[in-house]
Amino acid sequence: MITRFVGMDIHKQYAVIVGVNREQEVVLRSERVSMGDLERWCSRHLGEHDGVVTEVTTNTWAVEEMLKRYAGQVVVANPYKTKLIAEAQIKNDKVDARALACLLAANFISEVWIPSPQVRQWRQLARHRGRLRKQCTQAKNQIHHLLQAHNLQSADTPEVAAGGATHPQTAASADRVLRETDPGV
Repeated sequence: MITRFVGMDIHKQYAVIVGVNREQEVVLRSERVSMGDLERWCSRHLGEHDGVVTEVTTNTWAVEEMLKRYAGQVVVANPYKTKLIAEAQIKNDKVDARALACLLAANFISEVWIPSPQVRQWRQLARHRGRLRKQCTQAKNQIHHLLQAHNLQSADTPEVAAGGATHPQTAASADRVLRETDPGV
């Protein structure tokens, strides 16, 4: 049974942590913990009687996996539906962490779906592939621009691909232009 509710406001370099009991009284004073020390802090302070809530950030899934080893319950809150924090007049990390803990104690957290490690890996692979395709397109566009700026025709333009005429020294000219514009080539 969960008896302590811990809110974590997670950032890239640190997390601010506050714990409350079922009556929403602070039982774990606000503490700022560096991300490098977070696992050690969790091993010392969390147990199966603790419920922990975080909001989705860039490093949520790594933190969530680590928290599962120490806490009895791990909840990832939907930040768009956690309006209490967004509407707070006083906004700082300590207030956000306490608000998350209180919402968890009151069972008012709107959770996000937590993808499995395999789904996260597929998503990461798809994002990486998308970035590589974007970089490839950018490189091709830069080459086309460079050739066009020097009145040369690319070998993969529709006219050339269809057997149309092109400058007989396009490749040599392109190499020369590349050497002139980037001496490191």
